[in-house]
Amino acid sequence: MGNYLYNRLRSLHVYIPIPEDGFYLFPDFSRYRVRLMVQGIHNSGDLCDKLLNDTGVALLPSFDFGRPSRELTARLSYVDFDGANALKVSKTDYTDKPLDQKFIQRCCPNMAEVKDRNEMWLKNGGSK
Repeated sequence: MGNYLYNRLRSLHVYIPIPEDGFYLFPDFSRYRVRLMVQGIHNSGDLCDKLLNDTGVALLPSFDFGRPSRELTARLSYVDFDGANALKVSKTDYTDKPLDQKFIQRCCPNMAEVKDRNEMWLKNGGSK
């Protein structure tokens, strides 16, 4: 899931550290700063509030983690899926192949939808 979200965000030119462990990513939306400022987004709190109001997607502002509030960074957790089912499917249908887009759609549909909403929101300049 981390790699899937990482690759989708990178395709949008969002800077993001490569996921290694854990259950969250820390994307930096600074590339979109000018377009987001037009929508009244000037810091990570504004970013998270507007994204939640426009898409229903919740991220945590970076200032909650000690980052300067002016940054357009946020914490994106990816835990909204049935882990038991995902493990079962990975051990049965994916024993001899890597997890792919079909696996994400099948086992983690909410996370795929979140990414779709985020992507559309960014492409629309931070608006619905």
